[in-house]
Amino acid sequence: MLWSKLKTALSFSGQDWGVLCLAWLGFGVVWVLLPRRGLKGTQGRLLGVYRRLWGVRFSSEGGAVQRTREMVQVAVGYWPGEVNCLARSLVLWALLHRQGIEADFRIGVRQQEQFTAHAWVEYQGIPLNDVPEVYKNFVAFDGSILKE
Repeated sequence: MLWSKLKTALSFSGQDWGVLCLAWLGFGVVWVLLPRRGLKGTQGRLLGVYRRLWGVRFSSEGGAVQRTREMVQVAVGYWPGEVNCLARSLVLWALLHRQGIEADFRIGVRQQEQFTAHAWVEYQGIPLNDVPEVYKNFVAFDGSILKE
């Protein structure tokens, strides 16, 4: 298992490592700020941190959307606590945004036995960090929730 993880890690490009580290840092920013500043305040601070640490936008060619999604998932696996859908989606959206990739941050709700909310990111109408059938379980608010 350790050898498999090491082999996978060695296959990451420098850009992958950068995105992975920024995702991990982003979870910390969200964990600290979301309860204190709310969604919009946390979004602004997270984008500001990414601007300072990731000064140059690099090309979004070559599968950057999927690689960014994958690196966020890898970062989730190494975060010491739980990363909920809101934190995961906020970090993924901000990383894509920083690369100049237009993605939509979506929030949906469902009312069954109790009220439940869920967040995910879409690229060209396709959920990136959730199953394509997410709309069967949650009614999404119209349009993207976050805009810069």
